[in-house]
Amino acid sequence: MDIIKTLRKVTILAELDDAVLQGLASVCRTKYLHTGQRLYQANDPAHHVYIIVYGRLKLTSTTGLSTYLGHHEIIGEMGVISRHPHHGTVHAIRDTALLAIPQQQFTDFIYKQPNVLLALSRLIIARSQPELQHTHAMSHSRTLSIVPAAPQIPAIHLAEKLTEHLQRWPHVRLITAAHVDALFGSGFSQTPLDYSADDLKLRLWLASLEEKHCYVLYAAHSHSDEWAKRCLHQADRILILAEANLTPIHTPLVDVLNQHQWQSPIELVVLRSEGDPSTYTRMETALSSPRSLFYPSMGTS
Repeated sequence: MDIIKTLRKVTILAELDDAVLQGLASVCRTKYLHTGQRLYQANDPAHHVYIIVYGRLKLTSTTGLSTYLGHHEIIGEMGVISRHPHHGTVHAIRDTALLAIPQQQFTDFIYKQPNVLLALSRLIIARSQPELQHTHAMSHSRTLSIVPAAPQIPAIHLAEKLTEHLQRWPHVRLITAAHVDALFGSGFSQTPLDYSADDLKLRLWLASLEEKHCYVLYAAHSHSDEWAKRCLHQADRILILAEANLTPIHTPLVDVLNQHQWQSPIELVVLRSEGDPSTYTRMETALSSPRSLFYPSMGTS
């Protein structure tokens, strides 16, 4: 990871020269959050400022209002500047990488950089405005994952159609396991999410695509391989595809969904032909409880 390059993409740091950024980079450490993992909770001491390298965070205030933050945004700054405990709780919407800067080193840095201190003060004031203290979960969502509940469901085909609907490349980029294997070599898409060198290489490449395109669609042809898991962990929004005319079965996807405290919206899309009575769908089943998924009786579309 090029830390200086990442710091330069942070709005309040964009005008600093490399020598200044090098000093800040020397005190940064990388922190990774799994999907649903908590970064800190309300009233925790504010020991660090964090910069989001890639991924997405959800900040929930003590009053229940939520704010969503994405790549190259800063978080935790208010507690560090005020030297008061954090005023909210932060969870990872999806797998997220952060640069953590210790409190003392950060305050020393901004006092030496008055332009940064001024920009940071303006940011804190802007974030304190009531109208900016709540954003919908789908505001600024830029990644969508499409995962089939069973292998025979044409998830890739649907993703291609959705890409066409969303103005196509370069506005939208569709990524499948085949695309990854074509670039990095056969089987690379099945790299486990274990923060190994290959895993980090793939994560950073996907993050670079999210910077280049307005929307990135991740599509899986299977529901249980490593690429399907990666699709789930890359998403601001998850679509689970099921077919209405197939007998309900317990799918391994249920077990995957039960492994994390998912913060991103998960929606079931039930595919059926026009006029199909959809024998196995139940209209009363709530879509808000994806952990109770039994394919394909989770809901309706």
